[in-house]
Amino acid sequence: MNILVDVNQREFMILKALVRIVIKTIFRIKKECIIESNQRKGDKMTTDILIEKRNVYGNELIYPLTHIEAIYALTGHKTLSMRKIKALQALGVNFIERPMVVLQGHN
Repeated sequence: MNILVDVNQREFMILKALVRIVIKTIFRIKKECIIESNQRKGDKMTTDILIEKRNVYGNELIYPLTHIEAIYALTGHKTLSMRKIKALQALGVNFIERPMVVLQGHN
């Protein structure tokens, strides 16, 4: 859904900052819900890991947003390959992809 709004540059920067704050808040709440949900499951080996895909120099890399230290300790890398994701899924780990939000400037 596209909404065309006539705003000046200052208003656009304020709106852009507010959108970022709202998005960060939503994902912080989502992350807390995932952690709380995992704690309720007890001993069962199911963990949800929030991931984000980023384009770095033309390569699409997958970064974990939750359980970062544990993943780094297991894999030795800050990013996840599809091979590592499939191996973790075989152990009962679920991956939730954070949607990409693109903000376009006003010309």
